[in-house]
Amino acid sequence: MSLKTYIEFGSFIKKRKKPYQKIFGDLYDTYMLSRYFKDIFNLSLINKKNYKLKFKKLHHRKDLKFNFINFLLLFNGKTKSFYEFGQTLYERIFFMKAYSILLKKKVNLNIIWAGNDISKMFNFFCNNFLKNYRIKVTEKLNIKLLKNSTFFSKGVSLLYEKKNISILKTIFKEAKCGSFDFTVCDKTNAKYLNTGYKLYYPSKNDFLNTIPKKKRF
Repeated sequence: MSLKTYIEFGSFIKKRKKPYQKIFGDLYDTYMLSRYFKDIFNLSLINKKNYKLKFKKLHHRKDLKFNFINFLLLFNGKTKSFYEFGQTLYERIFFMKAYSILLKKKVNLNIIWAGNDISKMFNFFCNNFLKNYRIKVTEKLNIKLLKNSTFFSKGVSLLYEKKNISILKTIFKEAKCGSFDFTVCDKTNAKYLNTGYKLYYPSKNDFLNTIPKKKRF
């Protein structure tokens, strides 16, 4: 089974929808690019006076929490690289810059910003429009770049991968530290999102078994 996606653009006139254009196809990248570019733009404008307004404009407010954890890990750690599974245009860099301004504590941005993403479009923009940073992104998990890195992944990125449990085992083994958002179920489950992508939810037991016993809390 595969789902077709579409994007519709238009206006409302007297509460009536007036479509301008509707496009069909595999449009996940098209939608996500505009979403993340908007977040990056707002993050780049943040200062001490406007940060509350700019934060409200972010697509996912919970990203503030996840990226504050990333900031603390990079500020206190000594890793020379940051690895993101599903690198989402590396908006992570702009979160780090924003927190550095607000907290008056800088993190080292002159590290390797590595990662992987299934989107060729995302990888293209990372490699061509973030040239002021040391960017190394690939389509598949790169264990060499993952090794001894600070790791991060949004939950949905790992759930797109059918073999996410195997991938997590590799991450726990190779990364120096990190954090991630993840969802598990009582039993293994899979379902399609309206984005056209399928999510693979592991069971709680499978997930717990990926964590090395010496690293459990």
